[in-house]
Amino acid sequence: MEQFIINYWLNIVIILIFLVVSVSLWKNGKRKQVKFAIYWLVAEAEKKLGDKSGVYKYGHVIDKFYHRLPLIITIFFSKKEIDNIIELAVVELKQYLRNGNNLDSIKNTDE
Repeated sequence: MEQFIINYWLNIVIILIFLVVSVSLWKNGKRKQVKFAIYWLVAEAEKKLGDKSGVYKYGHVIDKFYHRLPLIITIFFSKKEIDNIIELAVVELKQYLRNGNNLDSIKNTDE
C-alpha cells in the first residue's frame, strides 16, 4: 500500500482535488434549491404558528427541511449554513409583509 501511494501520489492528489471541486460545485448548485425550500418553510411556519414563539417556528422549519429534502443534500449543508439561510428567510418575509403583502398570497407548501 505504501509503495502504491509513493508511485501514484500525484494521481491521488489530482483525484482528491477533482472530488473536492466537484462536491463544491454540486453544493453551490443545490444552494438555490435549499434557499427556496427554506423560504417556503418559513412562510408556512408563520402561517401555521402565527403568534407562537420563534422557537416553535424554527423547529417547524428544521423538521420539515430534514423530512422534505433528500438526505444527500442535508448532509452537505452545516447547521450554521441552514441557520443563516433561515435567518435570511425571516428577514425577507418580514420585509415582504412590511411592503403591504400578506401571508394569504403565499401558497401553502403542504399541497
